[in-house]
Amino acid sequence: MNEKNEIIIVINENSQLYNQFNNSQLSDELREYIYSQVKGIPLKSEIFISIYHNYEMSDYEKKKLVKEIRESFGLDIRENYITNKFESYKRTVLLIVGMILLAVSHLLTADYLYLLNQFFGISGWIMIWEYIYSLVFFSFKTKYDTKRYEKLIKSKIYFREYE
Repeated sequence: MNEKNEIIIVINENSQLYNQFNNSQLSDELREYIYSQVKGIPLKSEIFISIYHNYEMSDYEKKKLVKEIRESFGLDIRENYITNKFESYKRTVLLIVGMILLAVSHLLTADYLYLLNQFFGISGWIMIWEYIYSLVFFSFKTKYDTKRYEKLIKSKIYFREYE
């Protein structure tokens, strides 16, 4: 196991694992810790999660924790999918409206419509720029985050006792 690809979690009591309001959900602190630890690991590397505990954990508790870790990050993947779908619709609307505004600006050729022509032209280019910006920056970030979540779901989880 590569030490750089290992996420180490030390648990002193069972209450640290789950949300205080819902005992079947992973605690936010633990979830954020796991995700923050995966940020430095390259996407192509395999991830190992080592959970050290100083109390007796039954097989049921271990399986439940593994399930909760995977479900928690699986929920994030589904959320990213929904967000990407919405962003895709938004990008499409921005591109279409931007192209329409540019077309209108080119049709307005009369001298007394000069300011309106410029307004539509600039507005069209701004919408197209927003489309490109959203495509480049937003979609790449969510794709990268989704790949991290997938790596966490597929990670090998080990339980070890310590004193």
